[in-house]
Amino acid sequence: METLTLKQANIIIIEQINESNLFNRPEIDFILFNDREETSQTLIGVHEQDTPSLSYIYILETKDAIPMKDIKVYKKDTVVTDLYNKDFEGYFLLQIENEEIDINYVSLDFHIRLWNYIASLDNDIRHKYFSLKYYIVYCKENGINYRLLNTYSKNELEDIIGEFYLMYDEDDFFNILENFNWTIISTLFEENKKIINDYLNVYKHLIGKKYEY
Repeated sequence: METLTLKQANIIIIEQINESNLFNRPEIDFILFNDREETSQTLIGVHEQDTPSLSYIYILETKDAIPMKDIKVYKKDTVVTDLYNKDFEGYFLLQIENEEIDINYVSLDFHIRLWNYIASLDNDIRHKYFSLKYYIVYCKENGINYRLLNTYSKNELEDIIGEFYLMYDEDDFFNILENFNWTIISTLFEENKKIINDYLNVYKHLIGKKYEY
């Protein structure tokens, strides 16, 4: 059986949605893949182009389209309300809080919405969720930056990648080092080496050789 590339798989997904009878003029915002051992699941954020407020989570495997207004997101059996309030942005971020879920595709327009959304969050919420850090690393790895997005955005975006390290105290920063692959972190902060080196000097007695910069 031929193995599909990620791009080829996403094209097939987009074609299936366009050919379904569930939507009039669908616009895909994101594609997430949940690779659990017992069952895999592809979650697709879709909205109607003519009525953007009509948004759905389309589950590829079951061909179900669930209205966003009917979805509740739980974390450890508790309904999450601080990051998610019936909106795609919060739903997306809470889904990737799960380490089993991978980002397959994010539209440029949805990246812009996410950047605005993250910029609007209070710092205590930014500190609370690992997914915000994961998404920022994803952007850096895939060439998504504020210069690119500002070319297409209707409003001036904040540089959330450049400001990323500023919203953490030293303990939080060290926790990030512990949770991320160091190669990714090195790439993320390649334009801010002085900042990184300052932190590494503070924690050099705690950081092993695997974290050498």
